Amino acid sequence: GHVREVRREGAGVAILVAPRGGGPVERLRAARVVNATGPATDLARTRDPLLAALVRRGALVPDPLGLGAVTDADGCPIAPDVATRGRMLTVGPLRLGAAWETTAVPELREQARRAVAWVAGLPRA
Repeated sequence: GHVREVRREGAGVAILVAPRGGGPVERLRAARVVNATGPATDLARTRDPLLAALVRRGALVPDPLGLGAVTDADGCPIAPDVATRGRMLTVGPLRLGAAWETTAVPELREQARRAVAWVAGLPRA
């Protein structure tokens, strides 16, 4: 479904959810809400201090569609900061702009395997 509204209610929260496929909006109560949709990948608007600093420094360039960082096929950022070029690697959602299939377990497993090989100085193929 889709969350329509979240508001404080007493010591917890009330959540209004529109069910997938239609039907009446449901009201749920919870003690806490956890956003488990993954990190926001629009680097031009990120509030993550590390990512924002990397963008300001020129070590990461936001993808034109707001999907993550501009990277090569291996996940290395393509950025103007020459000092970091070839010294960083992205894995997962930050690669969405270059590798749409980057959030499922098989793709993440392969990216992690390649990242470990990269760090260890082994061939990535």
